[in-house]
Amino acid sequence: EKEESTENLPKNIKDMISLIRARYKGDYVRAPLKTVLKIVGALLYFVMIFDVVPDFIPGAGFVDDISVLLLTARSVQKDLKVFRLWKESEKQEATASDLSEQKDGH
Repeated sequence: EKEESTENLPKNIKDMISLIRARYKGDYVRAPLKTVLKIVGALLYFVMIFDVVPDFIPGAGFVDDISVLLLTARSVQKDLKVFRLWKESEKQEATASDLSEQKDGH
C-alpha cells in the first residue's frame, strides 16, 4: 500500500490538515514539531500564488505544488499513520460512549 502515491494525495492532504487542526486545538499532541512544520510549510506553499513555478502558468503552475505535497506526505507518512490510528480510536471511543449513554437512558 503506497499511502504517499498521487492517487492518495487528496486523502493525505485531508489528513495533514486534520492533524494540524487537532494539534492546534490541543486534541492531538503526539506529532513531532518537525512534522507539523513540514505540513504547514507544504500547505502554505500550495496556497501561495507566487512560488518556484507561479500557479498562473497553465499546466505547469501546479506541478511544483503537487511535488511539494507528495514529498511532504512521503516524509511524514509514519506520523500520518499514527494520527489515523489515533483518529480512528477517537471515533470508536465516541461511538462506544454514545451507545453507553443510550443504554443507560441518558
